[in-house]
Amino acid sequence: MSNRIVQLVPDLQAWGGVSSFAIELASALEDGAGIRTRFVTANPGVGADGPRDEHRLSARDADALAVELADGDGSPILLHYVNYGYAKRGCPRWLVDGFERWRTARPRQRLVTIFHELYATGLPWQSSFWLSPMQRRLAARMQRLSDSAVTSLERYSATLRSWQPGTHVATLPVFSTVGEPSPPPPLSKRRPRMVVFGSAGLRDRAYAAGAATLLRASTALGVEEIVDVGPGHVAPRSVGQIAVRALGEQPTPAVSALLAESLAGFLWYPADFLSKSTVFAALCAHRIVPVCSWHRYRGSQPDERFWNPSQSDRADWQATADAAHEWYQAHGLQHHVMLYSSLLQ
Repeated sequence: MSNRIVQLVPDLQAWGGVSSFAIELASALEDGAGIRTRFVTANPGVGADGPRDEHRLSARDADALAVELADGDGSPILLHYVNYGYAKRGCPRWLVDGFERWRTARPRQRLVTIFHELYATGLPWQSSFWLSPMQRRLAARMQRLSDSAVTSLERYSATLRSWQPGTHVATLPVFSTVGEPSPPPPLSKRRPRMVVFGSAGLRDRAYAAGAATLLRASTALGVEEIVDVGPGHVAPRSVGQIAVRALGEQPTPAVSALLAESLAGFLWYPADFLSKSTVFAALCAHRIVPVCSWHRYRGSQPDERFWNPSQSDRADWQATADAAHEWYQAHGLQHHVMLYSSLLQ
């Protein structure tokens, strides 16, 4: 088995879901399986944080990508496919064209693709509605070029299998990118605190669209403060009468310690897509009470992994935290190390 791989990602910025996933996976593969990563980043001029083996493409161009991949030592390639990360409109034709040219030159070099996304959907007056067919065709072409595919959602797996019957597709929810404390303390040892963390966009939605739900949940839980963690100045000074303390960007150990001593975490995110959220994974890994709601949520049955204030006034907090933590155990970081170690042969 090769002791070196190439990971292709849009960029390696801090607090990026795909970036953090790739960085933590690289570290775990090296520590747990002796597999070193060479990163290739596809967005020129976007820097990385930390000393990593990284090469930035000079341009988002099919020929440049094909040459970069073919110039390597034949190491297996792990592609993080997130279509909007590689093209503003979510149609990365240059990426797929580049891989087709590379495949012609290197027909036996192994390619594993993680499909973080497939394609967008939308209403007729939204651009995603008109771009969706092209996005589907590009993702399907990428699927046909891959030796194996991995995704976090079963619905994505079903689509990938329909595009290329017989291709190996693995389904594995994402892991926590801010640690996995063992054992995380029970809620009786936690502070009455709600944590909102993640990217600026994710947190902004929590405070805007989810403001009423956040206040309702915090009041029911007896929360005394809300702590905001992440880039950008998006947090309000308070939610109702509950003060918000903004910490900004924090290192991974600090985020993990904060989650491990807090009662709950709030996430405004579609329930059907939680398996692809590294923030939700972090809440589950830390045995915290995940409070999740979404304005388009259509589920009729409560999900034991989180509390949805739109469905019930309260829950058995410890039982919810325990269910979330138990669910996480089947797809923690070491499960990913084992999967990718086997696929990248």
